[in-house]
Amino acid sequence: MKLARIGAICMIAASLFLSACQPQAAMAPPETFEISSQQVTFTPPAESWGEKKIASLPHDGNDQKTPDTVVSFIPPIPNSSLTVSGMGNWPQSSWEENQEATNDFTRQIQTNILKRSQGEIIKQRTAHLDGEPALELEVRYLEATTLMHGKQLYAIHNKTMWVIALNVPEDKWKENASIYDQLIDSWKFK
Repeated sequence: MKLARIGAICMIAASLFLSACQPQAAMAPPETFEISSQQVTFTPPAESWGEKKIASLPHDGNDQKTPDTVVSFIPPIPNSSLTVSGMGNWPQSSWEENQEATNDFTRQIQTNILKRSQGEIIKQRTAHLDGEPALELEVRYLEATTLMHGKQLYAIHNKTMWVIALNVPEDKWKENASIYDQLIDSWKFK
């Protein structure tokens, strides 16, 4: 009995050691970006995951839904993207400031997802982005003939709406979902 217990402990220890020795995907170092006139730092995906593009868009004060700045990471996976955008001059300073406006915005996001072909919200939850309350949605939808899987996070900080979204084909989700989590977990407002 004692030998069986020792053997079981050794097997568990060996499996833990071997899993710890498995090669991990290289993480890129955190980078600082200026998005919507604010500096933020986060860990982007490794260079092998995709090309980085930064676009600043003109912002007319009447349309709060136009991103001021979009940082896109375009991977070698067709139809996929990871984007970070900031929309300045947002009418709210935080989600709690105006619950009615928050509910309206949330319904608008949900409606836009559900309008897509085979659009569904898998999970909706309250999350945080560097301590700021955020809305996070996990979604599926059909893009042409490809079933897509994605996560979207919406947060407000300094009157800027921050949107972070990862979308990849369903069959690539498990191997790429950690890229989104890494970005969210490393995010810092400056």
